[in-house]
Amino acid sequence: MEQDGEKKTSKDDLDCLQHLSNLLHLFHHRNKNQHRRSIWWRHFSIFRRQLNAYVADLHTLNEAPASHLESMRKKAKDKALKTRVSERRALWQEVLLAKWQNSFSQLVADGRFAVLGLVLLAIVAETCKVLGITAQLEEVGQLEIGKVLDDFGKEYWADDNEASAADSHGQEDLGEVVARTQDVSVASGAQAEIQSAPQDRSAGRQRCIKKRQLDGTASHLGRKKRKKGDAIDELFSGLG
Repeated sequence: MEQDGEKKTSKDDLDCLQHLSNLLHLFHHRNKNQHRRSIWWRHFSIFRRQLNAYVADLHTLNEAPASHLESMRKKAKDKALKTRVSERRALWQEVLLAKWQNSFSQLVADGRFAVLGLVLLAIVAETCKVLGITAQLEEVGQLEIGKVLDDFGKEYWADDNEASAADSHGQEDLGEVVARTQDVSVASGAQAEIQSAPQDRSAGRQRCIKKRQLDGTASHLGRKKRKKGDAIDELFSGLG
């Protein structure tokens, strides 16, 4: 595979791309009559032709010249081929891959031919992995995520700084400071009230007992006097 116009593809990668190209050829031969008028078939045809052209250019770049004259001619052609391969990869990454992915995903979502869509998505994914496009897209995604996180961090710290500045200017009510001596005096007064409460209850209980005893003694003396008076009245009443 051509990497940045300098590095040739390995034999294993080239064999993998050739295998994927053969699968697309069989896919085209089997499904052309049934799906050639479908919308997704146009994107499939573009993908198949692009991959066939890319593999053909790689085979040309990896050919070994048989003579010195052919080697000189190949060097003159290789420069243009390397430029074309790099431009094709850039076109895939920036324009075509998104269209292929969207079209084949809709085929999967349709349900009737979901298997065909899964096969095409798998071939696209494997092709991008071999060409190194997947790794480049991951790097771009990481950079974008880092940029978003940086922007969020700047906004968060800016809000935090504004809040701290507002606190420093006295815009927030922090309450009133209470001296420790006042807390101690209040606590001691409450404790004294708690300790004196049992003594007050015992004194009140004793006063109630004494009052009941005095009331009982007075009522007993009143009954005795009433009985004595009744006997004297009976005596005088008999004389009369």
